[in-house]
Amino acid sequence: MRFASIIYNFTQKKTITKKMNLLIFKIVAVIMTFVPLINGSIGLIKGFKNFPESEKFSRNQVLYIDNEWRFHSGLSLGIGIILVCMILNIENHQYGFCYDILMGIVAFSGIGRLISLLQRSKILPKFIAPIIAEFIFCPLFIIWHNCIL
Repeated sequence: MRFASIIYNFTQKKTITKKMNLLIFKIVAVIMTFVPLINGSIGLIKGFKNFPESEKFSRNQVLYIDNEWRFHSGLSLGIGIILVCMILNIENHQYGFCYDILMGIVAFSGIGRLISLLQRSKILPKFIAPIIAEFIFCPLFIIWHNCIL
């Protein structure tokens, strides 16, 4: 809760106007949407077959994993596109509410990564940033958004 109070205090200071705070929020939020946009695009184009780990699986397993990989990459890309559209119109409370819901879904989906981490007791370094984004940044963005509107 300490992070929430820091963000709340920052957004309530009179030195930064509401318009300026909203502009800063939009810029930071759009920058953050590059993660699902880039990861989704790369996953759609390259798929799973280009990973060195794919050699450990049979052909049918690789086809199945590649199919799922590209599907989830498409979802990631779609979420990124929707977030950009919502961020540009975030002053509209309907878009703002949908933005909060979508960020909540992204944060909630991080539970899958956490379960995998706990079951395997090993985490690959490339999954540390997404876990931080899902469990820390998404809730902070929801709090920040609700403080400035």
